[in-house]
Amino acid sequence: MKTYTLVVNSNAGGGRPRKLLEGIERALRAWGVQYTVELTKGPGDATKLAAASQSDVVISVGGDGTVNEVLNGLRPGVSLGIVPAGSGNDLIKSLPIPPSPMDALHTAVYGRPLKVDAGSVTCSVHSSNEKEPGVPASSRLFLNGVGIGFDAEVAVRKGEIPYLTGTLVYVAAVLQTLGRYKSPLFKVNCNGVSRESRQLLIAVGNGRCAGGGFYLTPEADPSDGELDVCLIGHVSIFTILRLMPRVMKGRHAGHPCVTFARTREISLESLTPFFVHADGEIAGRGVNRVDIGILPQHLSVQVGY
Repeated sequence: MKTYTLVVNSNAGGGRPRKLLEGIERALRAWGVQYTVELTKGPGDATKLAAASQSDVVISVGGDGTVNEVLNGLRPGVSLGIVPAGSGNDLIKSLPIPPSPMDALHTAVYGRPLKVDAGSVTCSVHSSNEKEPGVPASSRLFLNGVGIGFDAEVAVRKGEIPYLTGTLVYVAAVLQTLGRYKSPLFKVNCNGVSRESRQLLIAVGNGRCAGGGFYLTPEADPSDGELDVCLIGHVSIFTILRLMPRVMKGRHAGHPCVTFARTREISLESLTPFFVHADGEIAGRGVNRVDIGILPQHLSVQVGY
């Protein structure tokens, strides 16, 4: 009989996972499932709890950030289950996992394992003083996507808005960021081609949707062994506001400021420090370089039939 560890982020989605826990445990007992529950107490706990688990399946109960932490602690050969209970829940929009937490729990227990890709992101900070070394590079895995520039600044603002949830918190964060953000000059290396230009944002997607409902990389497939890249150039606030509804529907292809690419690896550099998020969680602050790659068929995720 398979064993299960539930890693529950009590703070995700305004505390929604904790409210769901009683019903989740009632269902698991009714199904005769052998399980343990681990509650996180702060950032990084989900990674430690996943690494310590001896179960066959580790089920993330929370948002995409919780999934990211669990992913980074998952032992080889252990499957990942996902119960979406966060504010955005973008990852499941690219996988056959139902949006209802209880239906997703059933899928995590009785579903089939699907081999999916994971991405790796390494952030580096260079010192402007030749006599002082830069900050050592930091690396982590991601499952849904990485955002650089405006997208990551929005992720920072989102964490500062406690009174909204879902897509509303992301829209509010976008509006707060609009007047403050200045597009850095990026050097982008992708598919053997190097280009230098000002970019509003660069989204690297293993999944299709990010930011609580923005389909920046609408053609991405988590199992195709490649990453989809969306670059949006330096544009006016008016253009951003007009572009947002199109991005929310994944219909921004063909816009003159939008460029798409598909790749196995990409690197970006800028003299202007920038933010990086991985699956909606800040992966780098004041970064000068980021290297992103794909790990094909890296893990198994429990999905529906």
